[in-house]
Amino acid sequence: LLWFSVLDHPALTEVPADDRAEIVIWLDRVFQWQVDFSRQVRKGDTYRLAFEREVRPDGTMRSGHLLAAEYVNQGTPYRAIWFDPNADGDGTYYDEDGKSVRRAFLLRPIPLSRISSTYSNARLHPILNTVRAHRGVDFAAPVGTAIQATSDGVVIYADRKGDLGNLVEIRAPNGWVSRYGHLSRYQPGVRVGTRVKQGQTIGYVGMTGLANGPHCHYELRRNGTALDPLAINLPPGDPVPVSSWGRWALDSEERLLLLSTLPGPPILAVAEDPDADSTDGDPDQGGD
Repeated sequence: LLWFSVLDHPALTEVPADDRAEIVIWLDRVFQWQVDFSRQVRKGDTYRLAFEREVRPDGTMRSGHLLAAEYVNQGTPYRAIWFDPNADGDGTYYDEDGKSVRRAFLLRPIPLSRISSTYSNARLHPILNTVRAHRGVDFAAPVGTAIQATSDGVVIYADRKGDLGNLVEIRAPNGWVSRYGHLSRYQPGVRVGTRVKQGQTIGYVGMTGLANGPHCHYELRRNGTALDPLAINLPPGDPVPVSSWGRWALDSEERLLLLSTLPGPPILAVAEDPDADSTDGDPDQGGD
């Protein structure tokens, strides 16, 4: 629903379709811890955003940063402001109080993906037809879809591993390890010892190992114990550094002003079925 609202918005007619699609992905990345855009969008929700458009000397344009955004979900407003504490181009998003709106881990290794199977201590395996634990979450997507590292870290495994097929494991600080299974192939350069950033592509969706549909099997472990990625309280990102607070006050005021001067926010007028949910556990939808 949000996808079509942004792609068809008249104010964005001069923005290339690929860049409009990128705006939707930005919104999902920024607000994913507050709103599940695949299941929680409702009639009457509103959004507005301010983003950069970089114009080259030859007249061509490309999108820059999403500077500020607001999404009102069922009457609850969420805002995010882009700020670069170190002035090195590697900024992130904060709320009006300077607290990070992000977490140390992304909720999904594939933006806007559909959950085809959830974490379970006793799940009927769709291929083996036996009951056994499923220590992860399956995100269904077409073969070749990019898979992102959900956190900063170091690759500690990138090889074939039994039922999980082509697997990548990433070690993050404080005993955290994320795992990504059934990859069709690895991103070039991703090997043991490679340092990766949150959101960086590490591989591509496939069906290697024991899988009956294309998906990414995603796990989170801490100190060797598997945890449900959808049920744990993920560690927060760092707030605005004290040393950058003066510049933050100016930048955030300016970017919030951009939002406040925009015309009335677009309203999502057509709601998805509020009872619609993912096909969790459907063996024909990419289980392993």
